[in-house]
Amino acid sequence: MTEVDKTMDKSLAPVPHEKTTGKSYWDIVWKQFKKKTSAVISVWIILFFFFIAIFAPLIANNNPLAIYTSYGEFYKDSYASWEKTHEKLLSSILNQKSLMESQKKAQIQFDVLKKKVYLINKKKDELKNKYEKTKGKITELEEAIEKLSKNTSSRSSTEKDKDVLIQRKLVLENKRKVLGRQEKDLAKERVKKLVKKDGANILLIQLKSQLDYGKMENLVLDSLKALKFPVSDETASQIDKYIEQYDAFFSGITLEKGGLNQSAKDQVKQEMDKLHGLVAGQLTFSNIRNHLVRKLTFPAFRSLSSLDITFMILFLILVASPLINKLLTLFIHDLARQKRLKRYIIFGLLGVFAFVLIINPSRPFIPTDYKKLFISNIEKTRGATAIKGQASRASQSEEDYAIFPPVPYGFNENFAGDRYESPFSATGSQHLLGTDNTGRDVLSRMIWGARISLSVGFVAVSIYVFIGVFFGAVAGYFGGKIDIVISRFIEIVICFPSFFLILTIIAFVGPSITNIMIVIGFTSWPGVARLTRGEFLKLRNQDFVMAAKSLGVPDFKIIFKHILPNALTPVLVSATFGIASAMLIEASLSYLGFGVREPFPSWGQMISVGQSNVLTHWWLSLIPGIAIFISVTTYNLVGDALREAIDPRLKE
Repeated sequence: MTEVDKTMDKSLAPVPHEKTTGKSYWDIVWKQFKKKTSAVISVWIILFFFFIAIFAPLIANNNPLAIYTSYGEFYKDSYASWEKTHEKLLSSILNQKSLMESQKKAQIQFDVLKKKVYLINKKKDELKNKYEKTKGKITELEEAIEKLSKNTSSRSSTEKDKDVLIQRKLVLENKRKVLGRQEKDLAKERVKKLVKKDGANILLIQLKSQLDYGKMENLVLDSLKALKFPVSDETASQIDKYIEQYDAFFSGITLEKGGLNQSAKDQVKQEMDKLHGLVAGQLTFSNIRNHLVRKLTFPAFRSLSSLDITFMILFLILVASPLINKLLTLFIHDLARQKRLKRYIIFGLLGVFAFVLIINPSRPFIPTDYKKLFISNIEKTRGATAIKGQASRASQSEEDYAIFPPVPYGFNENFAGDRYESPFSATGSQHLLGTDNTGRDVLSRMIWGARISLSVGFVAVSIYVFIGVFFGAVAGYFGGKIDIVISRFIEIVICFPSFFLILTIIAFVGPSITNIMIVIGFTSWPGVARLTRGEFLKLRNQDFVMAAKSLGVPDFKIIFKHILPNALTPVLVSATFGIASAMLIEASLSYLGFGVREPFPSWGQMISVGQSNVLTHWWLSLIPGIAIFISVTTYNLVGDALREAIDPRLKE
């Protein structure tokens, strides 16, 4: 073999992955980013806050993570619900005709009151306009009188004109007083009519619900089905027979608009009483007490919404990905095999997580007071008197046990005896950060408040980044008249003070967390649009863009596939700072009362609640204030480090 052949063989031989592939741009950015210790610490703080916010239902909750006990109290409530709905259904069937007549009368009364309120509002607006016009005329007369007082040319004629104007002013002032009194009287009358209208509306809703037989039949069946949960299989099969009898009875009833005749009423009453007697004779709590069985349930997990589960899964993927990458790199050197195995591992974890939380419905969520239920049960079995926080598994397999989250309090769970308890109290309190004016745990509200405060930043920024990138990309790529129109529009929007614009819009659409996120997103996009436009103006004449155009690539594809990835650098930095800004806006709105409403917590709303007692109960405002300060500071530090790391002049 010649030297040339040997050289070619060496050049074609496979080499390790790290030698064949150079570092990407983002690898270099990450290396530069890690040089700033404060930014790395900030990233970990942000991840910790997100972990707290996403897993709040499993960290701070008055529902246990797992509980093994009997559900006698729940059985009592379900039985009482069945009796109530049974009697209500029977009464509505027997009194169908009179209920329909009452419904017609209530509807007429409601419509009349609604019209009266409308006329009063119309008249009130007219009086208000007259009052304002009269007030304006009085102001004009006062200005005219002042001018005449300064006029010294013809004293006698001036005094006469002045007297005439003063007389007119007195007449108008009397008219204004009369209009003011009439407006107040109308306001009082309006309040009375509104109270009557609300009463008529409530009565109408009640009558409609009594005539909604399908809904009441479902309530009867649902309460019977609920009785099956805490009882033995033998008793549950007996309940199934009663449910079948109810189903057969409901399918055999034919209700007409005129109501049932007397013989039909008697027959319905007889059948309903027979069913009631069967169930009441067998399923009262005293009869069923010995048939109650202990159940293992996971209330905190079962109460999770689909959105909670989605974000938990995404967070776990985010955290697990670097660890999986390192492990696979250590043991497997084939890049394709690494990707394939990583995909299998992630999907396997997702499948297990989804099965436990979504697919497996065998242990439902029972909406009840688990602490009260558990205390009642263990008092009967072990003589326990209270439960504060966590209860560990008992040594005997048949005894009750419960495992509560680390913070075993709901964000709106009140402890009347623990009002204004200070943090780290010397009295042995279980409330680590104290309690507020109604005895709610501050730490639990801080954890749940993180959900709102952090989600506002990310959702609002996502909205305005999407809008800004779209307008900026179109303006920068096409230029010409399109650029002029979009640029002028951006300048118009950017001229408005964003905070006051947000306040104005919130005043019209109403305060809610969704409205706040949407409004911040739709009013903060001009800055991103200008950044994107500048990047597109710089990149649209580059060689790779010209090459794509010459090959006939569509403009849409050139914009979003070729240019946009190269123009996102300043947008990412701006978005990082924007998250902190959005959090501050939400906190300010909640502080002013335009944000999140009670009982749902956000950090800004908690500061607003605690401001009236800031000197005596300092922790109510100081603790959420510190959380906002830390969050905003960490985002700003990350944004500053990212801006330096992605500087195009950086070198490895």
